[in-house]
Amino acid sequence: MLDGIIVCDSELEGHKLTSRITVSRRLRKYFRSLDFFAIYDENIDADKSILNVPLLATILPFAWLSGVDVYVDTLDRTFKESMDQLQQVFQKDFPDASFNTRIIADTLVENEIREVDPLKRTGLLFSGGVDSTYSLLQNINLNPRLITFWGADHYPYPENSAQWEEIIATYSQFAQRMGLEYNVVKTNNSVILDSWRISHDFHQFIHDCWFRIVPQHTFILLPLVAPLSIGRFNHLLISGRSPPSPDVSLHLYASRPETDEKFIWADLKVKHIVDVSRGDKIRGVIKDYLQKDDLKLKVCLRKLERPQLNDSTCVKCLLAIANLSLTGINPNKCGFHVDEATWTRFKEYLEKDLEQETFWAWRPFSKMQQSLPDNIDHDFYGSREFFNWFRDFDIQSKEKDVWFYRDLYHSLPYSLAKILDKLYSIKGIKIHDVYPGPRNS
Repeated sequence: MLDGIIVCDSELEGHKLTSRITVSRRLRKYFRSLDFFAIYDENIDADKSILNVPLLATILPFAWLSGVDVYVDTLDRTFKESMDQLQQVFQKDFPDASFNTRIIADTLVENEIREVDPLKRTGLLFSGGVDSTYSLLQNINLNPRLITFWGADHYPYPENSAQWEEIIATYSQFAQRMGLEYNVVKTNNSVILDSWRISHDFHQFIHDCWFRIVPQHTFILLPLVAPLSIGRFNHLLISGRSPPSPDVSLHLYASRPETDEKFIWADLKVKHIVDVSRGDKIRGVIKDYLQKDDLKLKVCLRKLERPQLNDSTCVKCLLAIANLSLTGINPNKCGFHVDEATWTRFKEYLEKDLEQETFWAWRPFSKMQQSLPDNIDHDFYGSREFFNWFRDFDIQSKEKDVWFYRDLYHSLPYSLAKILDKLYSIKGIKIHDVYPGPRNS
């Protein structure tokens, strides 16, 4: 066959969209699965040129890196043109990679979202985390439709079902109280590509790791919305993390306004919201809302067997718990379980585990330490004592230079690199991060 990737066999059976790819033999090692599915909870009335969008977008960044062409029988014209523009943006970001991929479609179709309710013409990618909750509350006047994705992160559907049943129940009820539509999309698109293999083999082109060019938002979540949007909404909101900081200005992260807002199909427009830090989001509209009603946050990425939103012990949970507590918000009212043992665990993490983390883990703690108020007004189960201790904690001494370990990993054939990676895991050396921090000379 041609040395490229063919997207084919996209079809709907009830609410389930299935698609398949065919790849040349030399590319097969970069794919964990050739079969894609997405299950929607409403009827889908979209042309096949739209149904081809989710899988094609999923594999497109790899095609750009490897320089191969992508073939498809029919495709939305606007989407095809937007992907050609995005390729040029990323080519400037990563000049060492190929980025000469052609999307070759037998037929290009002009699609429209069609009639939408003028009071409900906006969709919002909604995880329940701080960023998406902030975006919801800031744009509540738009009556946004909340869209959650099961299987687009570390665990493909139907894994992690106990936690997901709790997530869906929690936010279904929340959306109902707010008078909003709520959709859940179940999918396996996060396991189509072998991300670790791609990151290893193409690291010299992307300079640290695969996730610089393939953030979850842009190429995993956005395209899943395309079939659902037809006839429902023609604006889509996506939540950014925080405004860029000077110390990471040289680090290019793919999900940003100038990329996400080029990601369009039919006559839909995307808006990337990134205006204030996470701390300011909590101190502002989230705190204001909590004075009127309950609000459950879901920040945990761990696989939880029990029906709960968060494990309340991982680094993401600890950061959220700390920021809520500093703001005067009881974390137990926001989907967490906090008691005296939580702050003991927090100390242990900072003293023993933080040095095994890389840049993106310790940097938020450093920022939080710098912004500690002179007087801690609130005390949740011993939080005041913890923050007074944390004020003098030498966090910079925990910064670890992992570049030696990453360089060694990338220098080996992939079969040996996987073995080394397991040894790193045993030793607590974490090399797979969006950005490991500046190299120490």
